[in-house]
Amino acid sequence: MKTTKEILSEGKYVYLMILALTLYAFSIPIDKQFHFIGNTPTTIIEFITLLSFIYFAVKTNNKLEFENKYFKFIFICFMLYQLFLFIGGVEFGYKEFRKYLNRDFLLWPSLLPFFIFFHKKNNQIFHFVKACYYLTVAFVVISIIDPFLLMKRITAEPFILPFAFTTGFLFMNNRYFSKKVNWLSFFTLMISLLSVIYLARRNVIVSFGMLILVGLYFTLSQLTAARVLKLLPVFIGITIMALFINDITPASLTSNLSDRLTSDTRTTVFDNYFASMKDDMIFGKGFNGRYYSPIDEMITEDGVKFDSVDERDIIENGYLQMMLSGGYINVILFILITIPALLLGLFKTSNHFTRVCALVIFLWMIDMAIFGLPRLLLEFILFWISIGICYSESFRDLSDEDIARGLKEVGFP
Repeated sequence: MKTTKEILSEGKYVYLMILALTLYAFSIPIDKQFHFIGNTPTTIIEFITLLSFIYFAVKTNNKLEFENKYFKFIFICFMLYQLFLFIGGVEFGYKEFRKYLNRDFLLWPSLLPFFIFFHKKNNQIFHFVKACYYLTVAFVVISIIDPFLLMKRITAEPFILPFAFTTGFLFMNNRYFSKKVNWLSFFTLMISLLSVIYLARRNVIVSFGMLILVGLYFTLSQLTAARVLKLLPVFIGITIMALFINDITPASLTSNLSDRLTSDTRTTVFDNYFASMKDDMIFGKGFNGRYYSPIDEMITEDGVKFDSVDERDIIENGYLQMMLSGGYINVILFILITIPALLLGLFKTSNHFTRVCALVIFLWMIDMAIFGLPRLLLEFILFWISIGICYSESFRDLSDEDIARGLKEVGFP
């Protein structure tokens, strides 16, 4: 029987890994908000936090075991193909090395799949959930200290995504937590949703909207018929308010979104992409794949700067981004990993936690069709952790009581 000290010690690398990644992501919006760090110190902070993240990620993912033969075969095929793309397209030099580290959608999507092994160590996944709770608390505290972080596009997404997205994971698992935790999670998601509505970030609105809806569904599914009847007047009131939302919502909150809903910012880029990719659809353009789609240097009204380029290495769609580097083969191997994991997690499990992991996979696959770039984000790490859990028969066989006990052992509030 392990002592509390030993259990907490097992999770130290999990907390340090998430802390390093969060500091890396958050250093950019802090600098852009306050302008006191400067380029050189910011670069140093990014480098140190990235190296720290790599070190702690290796410490938490070094038990390389498969519990599913099909998954072992298809995952090895997927990773060998990533290696093939890397070797065929890697460029050497200091500038290239910095680019691979800092451009979070180039090298990182080929490395983060190793997080399928994350849950293999005792209590590691429960420490991860506890860390998600700490991020939620930090988000609320920082938002109170500096609410303007949520009101500028240049700072809002880099702030919201590292801190608040995994709150949705907590909210969907609300049956394991206290009312205090669940209300805090719901409040955090709603604040994030209002921020991205105000800033008209359409893809993030869909992401957080789906997290809230799924969490609310699981909340209602746990209520008795009598409890639902008691809450019925509340639901009716919310419905009536929603019907008159245009009249009661301040115009300043939705004006940007109203403008963005009718604007088309992607058709020309997509046309350029497919024209450039017509001879490379099967195998893609390689690790450093680019497509011709010129853009002039510009700074938007909300402070986002675009450099002048003739060729781009990013496309605003997760599946097309995978095709750019690896073609249809890359996407097909990805689908062959995700779909079976989704089905196992939904229909071959004894606990709610794994079903939520399956829904994380499903929601991410939807998000990729809208934007959802595979990149160095905690939500993308959670996606691969969820795949590993769904393929793990030993984890799927755990009961809800086992999950609740595991959370209690790591001292979840």
